[in-house]
Amino acid sequence: MLTLCIKFFLFITGLLPLSVHAKSLLRLLTDALIMPLFGYKVKSMSFFGLRFESEKNGGWHKVPFKYEQTISHNCGIDLRKPIPEDAERKEKIALYVSTILTFLISCGIAFLFRGSFARLLEQFHSFISPDLIVSSVYPSYLDWLAAGFAVGLVFHSLFSVGTTVYIYAVMMKKLAGYTSSLIKRMRAGEKVYDMALRPASELPYKNPTQIEIMLYNNIYLFYLLLHDNIDAMRPVMTDMTAYFRNQEYHSAQTMNYMWLIFWYSRYDIDPSAAKAFYDRVGHVLENDKDANAKRVLGYYAFGVERDIYKAQRYVNDGLAVIESFSLPGEEREMERKLLNELQGFIDKSMPASQGIPL
Repeated sequence: MLTLCIKFFLFITGLLPLSVHAKSLLRLLTDALIMPLFGYKVKSMSFFGLRFESEKNGGWHKVPFKYEQTISHNCGIDLRKPIPEDAERKEKIALYVSTILTFLISCGIAFLFRGSFARLLEQFHSFISPDLIVSSVYPSYLDWLAAGFAVGLVFHSLFSVGTTVYIYAVMMKKLAGYTSSLIKRMRAGEKVYDMALRPASELPYKNPTQIEIMLYNNIYLFYLLLHDNIDAMRPVMTDMTAYFRNQEYHSAQTMNYMWLIFWYSRYDIDPSAAKAFYDRVGHVLENDKDANAKRVLGYYAFGVERDIYKAQRYVNDGLAVIESFSLPGEEREMERKLLNELQGFIDKSMPASQGIPL
C-alpha cells in the first residue's frame, strides 16, 4: 500500500507542478523566439519571484526578489520599432503560432517518455485482466514520475491552445474584445479624448467578468482624467478598490495597481489604502523606468510618505525619461502635465505639508 501511495504521489508530482513549470518555461522560450518576428517581445519574466524587466535598449535589469509560486512572463509591443498598423492581427498570429509550437514541442518531449508510459499502461492492463501475459519489466518510481510529467505537459499545452482559441473566438466578441479594439485605435493615433467612452455598466456587453471590467477601466480612467472629470473617477476607483483589496498581485494587473496608488496618493488621500496596494507592487514600480511609474511613486512619496525630497527625485527622473519611456501623444503629455503639477505642489510645500491641494 505504501509503495502504491509513493507511486501515485510521483505521478501527481509530474502531472502538476513539474509539467506546469516546464510548460511555462517552454512557452517563455517559444514566445522569445516567435514574438520578435511580429514586432513584439518578452518584456518581463519571473522565475519563482526572481524577476527581470526588459529595458528599451534591449538589456535587462533584475527586480528585487519577491517569492511567487510560478514561472511567468509578459509580452508587449517592441517600442524600439515603429508600431505596425496591423498590430492586433500580428499579435493574434504570433500567439497562435507560439501556442501551437509549444504544443508540438510538448508532444515531442512526451514522445521521449513513451517507454515509461507504456509500462504504466501494461501494468494497469494486468490489474484489469490478471490472466493477460505482460512483460516482466515493471514500471519504476522514475517511470511513474516521467509518465505523469509527459501527460501533464501535453495536457497543459493543449489547454493553452484551447484557451487561445476561446479568447479570440469568444472573448474578443465581449468586453475584452472592445477593450482590445480601443487599444488598436489608440495605436493608430486616435485620441482617447474623442472616444466618448462610457462606464462598463452602460456598455452593451452581457455578463462581463471582473477582469474584463478592470482592464477596460484602465482606459476609461485615462479618458476621464483627460477630461478632468475626477467625480466620475470616484465610483470606478471604488469598484476597483473592492475588487483588488483581497486579490493576489499578478503582473498583468500592474496598471490597475498604479491607478489605485495614484488615486489614494493624489485625489482621495488615504495612506492606509495607498500603502496596502504599494506593498504588493512597489518592488515592480521601483525598477520601472517608465515616466508613469515615476509619476505614481512621486505622488506616493509626496502624498503618503510626506517626503518632498524623495518626491522631487521621482519628478526629476520622470521628466528625464518622458521622451523615451512613454508613448507619444496624449499619454506623454498627460504624464508631463501630472509631473509638472507635482513639481508645483513640491515648490509650494514645506516638510510639514498637509497634503496635495485639489
